[in-house]
Amino acid sequence: MRRGERGNALMFALLILLMASTLGAAVLERGRGLDAATKHDRTDLAAFYAAEGGVAHARHALARDPAWGGATLHIGTCDVVVTAARAEDGAVHVASVARPGGCRIDVTLRDGRVAAWRQR
Repeated sequence: MRRGERGNALMFALLILLMASTLGAAVLERGRGLDAATKHDRTDLAAFYAAEGGVAHARHALARDPAWGGATLHIGTCDVVVTAARAEDGAVHVASVARPGGCRIDVTLRDGRVAAWRQR
């Protein structure tokens, strides 16, 4: 080994190790971010389906009792607040809000059928 080359292999190995560690840390952090996004999407989707379930419950309850005004339900992992209000023209406005996830669905019913539907 030449006199000026002493320790070059060790420095090169440490440089490679540093680059590999940095790349590994970046991959782990990206995985954590994707995991958090997936959990958020799953919560939002569960809230959407729960809010739709609240609308279905309202339609069923209104078919049995036209004076039904609302209820608080537990659907899946969500608490759903459903309200129904009758308009002067005979339509019924139903609001279904699911939490966690914060999905809200507003529906207008005419003769028990959906006349308008909007998700917020």
